[in-house]
Amino acid sequence: MKIRTALIALILAAAACATPSADQYKGAIEVVGTMHLMQLEGGCWVLQAGEELDDVQVYLLDGELLPELMTEGATVTLIIRPNPKAASVCQVGTVAEVLEIIDFDEPQD
Repeated sequence: MKIRTALIALILAAAACATPSADQYKGAIEVVGTMHLMQLEGGCWVLQAGEELDDVQVYLLDGELLPELMTEGATVTLIIRPNPKAASVCQVGTVAEVLEIIDFDEPQD
C-alpha cells in the first residue's frame, strides 16, 4: 500500500511539473502569436498576438529567453508577464518579460 501511495504521489508531482502554466507566475499570461523585428531605434522584437483586427495585442518582449525567440515570422506560445507601466525606446506595444517558451515553430517558406 505504501508503494502505491508513493507512486500516485510521484505521478501527480510529475504531472504538475510537466506543463508550464501562467498560474506559476504572478501576473503572467499565456499568449500565442508571431514574432516580428520592428526596425525602430536599432530594432525591437515584438510578439503580435491575436488574429482578428479588433483583438490584436502587441508585446515588446524582454528577458533572458528573448534571444531564443529572435526569428522573424516564427509562431510561438509563451508565458509572459506584461508590464503596462514600463516604457521602452521603441515605444510600441506593452513591455512584457518572457518567462517560459512553451512552443516555437519556424516560419514556413
